[in-house]
Amino acid sequence: MRYVFDSGALIDLFNNFYPERFPSLWEKFDRLVNDGTIISVREVYNEIGGYGDRLSQWVKKENWTF
Repeated sequence: MRYVFDSGALIDLFNNFYPERFPSLWEKFDRLVNDGTIISVREVYNEIGGYGDRLSQWVKKENWTF
């Protein structure tokens, strides 16, 4: 099964769940992204990729499936 994340879900995740406070969440999230279980669409990349914040830096370095 795959889960398609929109920009709102990613923004909430990155703004409210800090890796220092929720390390196991981030370990699991990263694993699901890396194995292709969590994916997104190109429009999400275009929407959040240009801000220069932690989320946009993260999305640029990850290998998203579009």
